[in-house]
Amino acid sequence: MAKLINITRRVMLDMGSTPVEVAAMVQSVFITYNVPVPYALAKNIPEQLSIYDLPALQPGV
Repeated sequence: MAKLINITRRVMLDMGSTPVEVAAMVQSVFITYNVPVPYALAKNIPEQLSIYDLPALQPGV
């Protein structure tokens, strides 16, 4: 599982993914394999993952 995460991380970073997106991927892998998610990954609030969400940035929405 560590090798899967490491390789996927490298590919994501090479493609321009942010560290937050990489952390979301790691959390997803942990959940897929029924491994408890470490607190450092689980504490991310959903707003952190969607800060550039266009509807949230429009006034009056």
